[in-house]
Amino acid sequence: MRYAVFPAVAVGWRISQENFLKDRFTWLNDLKLKASYGVLGNQSLYPTSGVDARDYPYQSVLSTGYNYPFGGVLSSGAQLTTLTDPNLHWESTRTEDLGLETTLFNNLTVTATYYNRYTYNILTAPTGSVSSVLGYTPGVTNSGKLSNNGFEFTASFKNHFGPVGYNITGNFSILNEKVIDLGVGDVLQPDGLISNGSQIVGYPLGSFYGYKTAGLFTSTAEIAKYANETAVNPSPQPGDIRYVDINEDGKITTADETYLGSSIPKYSYGLNLNINYKNFDLAIVGQGVGDVVNQLNDYAGWAFYQNGGVPQFVANNYWSPANNNANAKYPRLQVISNAGNGNTAASNFYLYNASYFKIRNLQIGYSFPSAVISKIGVKALRVSLGAQNLFTFTKFPKGNDPELSNSGSYYPNLSNYTLGVNLSL
Repeated sequence: MRYAVFPAVAVGWRISQENFLKDRFTWLNDLKLKASYGVLGNQSLYPTSGVDARDYPYQSVLSTGYNYPFGGVLSSGAQLTTLTDPNLHWESTRTEDLGLETTLFNNLTVTATYYNRYTYNILTAPTGSVSSVLGYTPGVTNSGKLSNNGFEFTASFKNHFGPVGYNITGNFSILNEKVIDLGVGDVLQPDGLISNGSQIVGYPLGSFYGYKTAGLFTSTAEIAKYANETAVNPSPQPGDIRYVDINEDGKITTADETYLGSSIPKYSYGLNLNINYKNFDLAIVGQGVGDVVNQLNDYAGWAFYQNGGVPQFVANNYWSPANNNANAKYPRLQVISNAGNGNTAASNFYLYNASYFKIRNLQIGYSFPSAVISKIGVKALRVSLGAQNLFTFTKFPKGNDPELSNSGSYYPNLSNYTLGVNLSL
């Protein structure tokens, strides 16, 4: 039997009820201080595919389909292919938070919270640091560590202006995330960073890693004077990407790769607005993020990928002899095979500002007066018109969803419009 204990405690102090505050400030309706500490376990972390996709990944399992010769005859057999850790256990997250809740002037409610979340015993597979000469596929181990901390704010204001009533609710959060340890999966890269695949120690999850760029080459003379790029682009030409020589050793190599940004937003915010005037009502829900990047590659971001088409934003501004612009949005056009080319190396050239604000939902309705509808035997009647995914405000390339880092194989979000009738007899 496997079990674990995850304790938690929370305390609150309604300080506004203390004698030194109670009834002393007419504008202060309520003030509460709160704090909590606890550890939560997560058992739903095992891989959903691959060799570790099992109900009991801590058990050694023999795989069939491996044949052995016995007495000159090939016989069916089984083999242990994955080394498993018999001591696997749940991931744990320790959280501390401190905050306050207050109501001011009878109609303004504000909450503010600081949180510090530390996750440990994360399941990671050390595939990048184990040689294939081992003969086995390394299984997952409880060796990863992750830190999250930040602030969360909410505010709600309700009032009326003559016959117009309104309620505004907003939220804003700041996230600081950092991978602390990848356990036995840590690999020291040539640039000095420690990573395992796409995860980099000291940076957020979902990080992008590769070369920084400085526009495009505009002449062969410029290429000749620049750092040697042949390790990345064997034959650079005008219109190709100019990669940055970070360590200034005169050549572009993997030692120049670095952290390029995160697909996890640092800032998140939302807004709910409700307005009513007589029998009309309006509701708007908006949501957005900031300080985040996402990439477009393959069919979504590259021209003529595997003889495919050209994305519209590429066709609008690509390098050519007629547009010899070092700051063109796309390098010279060329057919790109599945293996890529010198212009498709992992870099920030194909990373775009993915900050956005979206009108997620908008609904306007009208409730008919009871004095009118009661004459036809109706108790209540409301007609509404709604829209989902109505507007997106972003600098991300048009036609792409900034929430999705993709290669063109996704179904985009659609705008939906609905007409509703609520009838009560």
